[in-house]
Amino acid sequence: MKFIKDVSLIFKHELIGSIKNPVWVFVSLFQPIGYVFFYGPVVVGMGTKAGISTQESLASFIPGMLVMLSLFGTIFVGFSIIDEIRNGLMERLLVSPLHKYSILIGKALRDVLVLQTQSIVLLSLSKIAFGLEVKLIEASCMLLLIGALGGIFAMFSYALAIVLKSEDSFAPAINMISQPLMLLSGILLPLTFAPAWLNNLSSVNPLRYIVDASRLIFVGDYTDPTIYKAIIMIACLIIVSIWCGMRSINNILK
Repeated sequence: MKFIKDVSLIFKHELIGSIKNPVWVFVSLFQPIGYVFFYGPVVVGMGTKAGISTQESLASFIPGMLVMLSLFGTIFVGFSIIDEIRNGLMERLLVSPLHKYSILIGKALRDVLVLQTQSIVLLSLSKIAFGLEVKLIEASCMLLLIGALGGIFAMFSYALAIVLKSEDSFAPAINMISQPLMLLSGILLPLTFAPAWLNNLSSVNPLRYIVDASRLIFVGDYTDPTIYKAIIMIACLIIVSIWCGMRSINNILK
């Protein structure tokens, strides 16, 4: 099928570019790794004083770090496409025999693969540093969840970058979006500890349900309704993000 071949071609091209210039991969890893090594001991210490084991503390903390990685590892990828639009590369791709929708899909799949690699590194470092134990099935489900979330953020990032076409506009817009998403999701600590007004405010944040679901998956609890709510939410966000990406790319040549 031509569309799949075109997606594969874009994916391979973008992946080779990432391999040749891996700086961004390590830069996006710095924040969650910093939290793991500098904030993780605080979380473990707080848990110990409260009678909570290290494993239980990490089972709440590390899923949040993985979600943070998916957020900050993909939501800024739109910067690259702004430069491609400015240099005329996107226009040349759009008038080529390539299926125009394959361009963003291929780019987003590259971003997901990079994110999965980063997530595996983060889990491995958590095991080395703190002795984190996680079963293969839970780790696989977490990687699937994080990959889907990263693909959503990447598509939204590309769509917004195509619409704004300027780093000066894109950077503050992304910061304005990402900061509330992070603070109202319970990434660092579960929002069950928050006052009622903050807990209620966070209920409008779709990332809150995904973070809660990731913590449940991490400990192998698949019966909680929160997981199914998160799956439905992710499915809806995937559809919306793809629609936004396709709609934005249709307007490049206009």
